[in-house]
Amino acid sequence: MQKDLPKPIKIDFTPREELRLVQRVECDILHHLLNVCKKHNLRIWVNSGTLLGAIRHRGFIPWDDDVDLVMLREDYDKLMQIGPQEFQYPYFFQSAYTDKDYMFPHAQIRRSDTTAILPYTKRQKFNQGIFVDIFVYDAVLEDAEAFAKQCKKVSLMQTLMYWRFYWYTARKWYTRFAAYLYHLSVSLVNHKKWYQKMEDILRQNLKLPYSHVAAVMFSNKNIKDRIFPLNDFKETIWVPFEDIEVPIQNGYDNMLRKMYGDDYMIPKHMPTMHGEGMILDTKRPYTDYIK
Repeated sequence: MQKDLPKPIKIDFTPREELRLVQRVECDILHHLLNVCKKHNLRIWVNSGTLLGAIRHRGFIPWDDDVDLVMLREDYDKLMQIGPQEFQYPYFFQSAYTDKDYMFPHAQIRRSDTTAILPYTKRQKFNQGIFVDIFVYDAVLEDAEAFAKQCKKVSLMQTLMYWRFYWYTARKWYTRFAAYLYHLSVSLVNHKKWYQKMEDILRQNLKLPYSHVAAVMFSNKNIKDRIFPLNDFKETIWVPFEDIEVPIQNGYDNMLRKMYGDDYMIPKHMPTMHGEGMILDTKRPYTDYIK
C-alpha cells in the first residue's frame, strides 16, 4: 500500500560515531528479521521511537539507541515457533523459552558477537548482544472491568517474575532482603511455565469479539493510554528507513499522536531509551564483559 506521508524533517544534529555503529548493527538485525517475516507471511510493524523516526526522519531518530517492532498475537506466536531455527549465529532469537534466566515480557533478536548490557542486567548470564525489541499486541476485552482485572493479574505475575531475577535492584535494604528471600524460595520454579501461563491468559481473548489491541504484556501501568483500534493495523505501508524499507501500519498517525502528542513532527531532543551506564560494543561479544 502506498500513501502520502509527511515530509521528513532534517535537523542540525550529528550523532557520535559509536552510536551510529550501534544503529548500523540494529539496522542489520532489523533487515534480517523483516526478511524472515516476509518469508513466512508474518505481519510486523516498526513501533514507538522507530516508527517516529521512520515518519519524521526516514531513519533513526538521530539520538535513539534502539529499534522497536510490534506484532499481533497470532503472528507473534508463529514467530516464536520458527524463530529459533531462522536466526542462527551471530543472530539469536531470544525469549523466556529460548534463553535461561531471560524474563522480559517480549522477544528480542540479538547479535551474539556484540555487547549491549544494561546496568541492572550485569549479573545475568543470558545473551546480551545488541538487540531489537519485538512486542506483542493482544486483544482487549470489550468488558472494561474484566480487562482491568486481567491486566492486574498479568502485572502481578510480571512483578513477581522480575523480583525473582532482579532482587538486587531494590533500593531499600529491607526490600532487597525480602526480595532475596523470595528469589531463593522460587529459584527452582520453572519460569517458562510461569511465562506461558501469562500468555495463555491473554490468548483467551482471541476467542471473543474484540476491536482494540494493546501491549498488555509490557505496559500495564499505562495501558489505558496505549489501546489502539484493530483497524489501525488493517494495512501495511512500506517506507524508507536508513538504507532499507520498513513496514508501518495504516493508523500510524493515531498511534504517534497518542504516544508523543499532536506535535510529534517537531523534534525534541530526549535522553536515549536505555539511558547512561549501558555497555555498548559493536566489536566485542557480551561474553567478554560477562566474564
